[in-house]
Amino acid sequence: MKLVFVHIEEHLQLHNISIPLTSEFNFHLKEGELLISKNDQYIEGFYEGINIKAIIGKNGSGKTSILDFIESLYSNIESSGAFLFFDNNSNTFFQKTLNTKSFNFRLCGKIKDHEINHLESRHLHKIIKVNNLSSFSANKNTSKKNVVDLSSEKLSSSKKNRTKQLENIFSYLKRKGNKYSSNVVYTFKFRGMTPALKNWIKESFLCYLIKEGYFKNNESFYLSYLRESQSDVKDEHEVLKSLFRAKESSELPIELENLVSDFSNYYLRTILSDISNNDRLSYLLPINVTLPSNSVGAIVSKGILNIFRNNILKHKVDGNLSAYLCINLIEKLFNNRELPNRNVWDSEFDIEGVLSNTIEQVLKNKSSNRNESPSQIYESLNGLKHDLREDLDIFLEVIRNITSTKSGEIVNNNSRESLYIRNNWLEELIYNTEGYLVLNSSNMFEGYSGIEQIKYSAPLDIIYISEEVTKLPPYLQKSIDHGWEGFSSGEFAKTSLFSSIFNFLLRERSNDFQLFLIDEADLYLHPEWQRKFVFDLIELIKNLNCESTSQFIITTHSPLIIGDFLPEDILALNVEDGKPVAGSSLGFGTVLSDFYLEGMHLDSTYGEHSRIKLQEMIDAKLKNIALTKEQIKLVNKICNKALKEALLDG
Repeated sequence: MKLVFVHIEEHLQLHNISIPLTSEFNFHLKEGELLISKNDQYIEGFYEGINIKAIIGKNGSGKTSILDFIESLYSNIESSGAFLFFDNNSNTFFQKTLNTKSFNFRLCGKIKDHEINHLESRHLHKIIKVNNLSSFSANKNTSKKNVVDLSSEKLSSSKKNRTKQLENIFSYLKRKGNKYSSNVVYTFKFRGMTPALKNWIKESFLCYLIKEGYFKNNESFYLSYLRESQSDVKDEHEVLKSLFRAKESSELPIELENLVSDFSNYYLRTILSDISNNDRLSYLLPINVTLPSNSVGAIVSKGILNIFRNNILKHKVDGNLSAYLCINLIEKLFNNRELPNRNVWDSEFDIEGVLSNTIEQVLKNKSSNRNESPSQIYESLNGLKHDLREDLDIFLEVIRNITSTKSGEIVNNNSRESLYIRNNWLEELIYNTEGYLVLNSSNMFEGYSGIEQIKYSAPLDIIYISEEVTKLPPYLQKSIDHGWEGFSSGEFAKTSLFSSIFNFLLRERSNDFQLFLIDEADLYLHPEWQRKFVFDLIELIKNLNCESTSQFIITTHSPLIIGDFLPEDILALNVEDGKPVAGSSLGFGTVLSDFYLEGMHLDSTYGEHSRIKLQEMIDAKLKNIALTKEQIKLVNKICNKALKEALLDG
């Protein structure tokens, strides 16, 4: 049984609109009498046996209101109108009215012997609402009887619904013959090595070396470097004086800029290498972590670095103290030989150790801008210590929960090219850091993308991890991207829509008739996906063998979708004197530009800004007024050859 005709007497902005929903019959309503006849031009197999209708029109013309009225079929509402169904097996029409009197029917020609009855409760069938509309644009009506809400807003409204949506998508993607079945996964990307964090590490490194007297203690090396590799330097000793006077990295002489830059970049690369191979922080995590310890260690390392940097900035710690905190933190993360045994789970990171070592070094080298005792400096950092502990506790709890899920799998996306180019001057600089920092010059450092990518296949895990991420401080949330890999946002929109239809029909598997209402079918879809929409929908329904039990009514703004409909299967809504009225439309075999002008009721196929410019030049040409120099330049940029030649002619 299919819905073949709807008459809306009054609903929202709609008044006295008749809506034929099949081209199998001709309908004519006049003064309460509905005349029905067989359409001799009906092509039964055009949609491969599926009942499908399109509704088009400008915004505000009432497309969504029609769907809303149809949704109200079995509900008690204040609006008025009538519905007509047809059962092919019994050649019977069934009528249902809402707050209005029944039609008088007149059946003509080949169908004059068909029966007409009232719709009974045993005939009730489900109406399925499907769309990709956001919460801002979707209807806010309450749930209605016999309506299954599979809209994007509904599916994202609760954890249960979000999980069900993910299960639907995975089921749809893994179906037989789907080209995405092996390529599409849901991934979480843990970034963290931002340009700002990298710069903080490099600047801290240089500041630390300045305060520790590294440059002054290697005077002979820099003198040799200036004499042998910087031939344009006129006074090497003046450059060295400038080097030794420098109190921060920005004051280092420009003649040494390239060497110092290479040096700080090398230090950063050692950190990146340590991060990518760091399993030394596993003591912070439970033993049942399911992911590789070096990957988890990298995530933890980057998180701790970002937590320190952001809180140091938040508490406005002075530059020298910040630099020492950074270096001591790095030493603690990557070079500490006294970390707990792997089999001992210690839930805390030694913040106090980092702070106390830093304060001791700062005071020893008089690197603080303040004349304070250790206890005074430590007391001034109590706020920093509190916020570090708070953020670290949240971060470590979230990472423990995430890395203990069962379905996670690391995606290896690190590049393998070498980042370390040997240089004799740089090698000697590295050698001379002995006693200042732990730098291993013998290693060749492999490329590290700075990203740990974990893919998941269990919907419950995906929902759980997504919720865990929201517990993190905002600055840490920004470093974690998650979503579908393997298709575009437009493909995802289409997949979400089709997966809802697919799984609903798969679950129902009955002979009951299902009426699907798809609002704004083209939303988020690339033009190519719009062009294939009807074809793919037909193929999906055919593969499920649901052609005879499924009916679709869709609204759209896309001429690419409308191009797959016969004209009699398109309801075009116009607005006349402020009221929506139903009309006919172009369809099958129509040129795209004609669709826009006549089918979609556009005023022009040009963008309005361009249309005005073109119209000014066309008007000037018709009035024999010479084009200005600027207009001639503009004409030469027109891509339409015929229009360009016409405007330049003469």
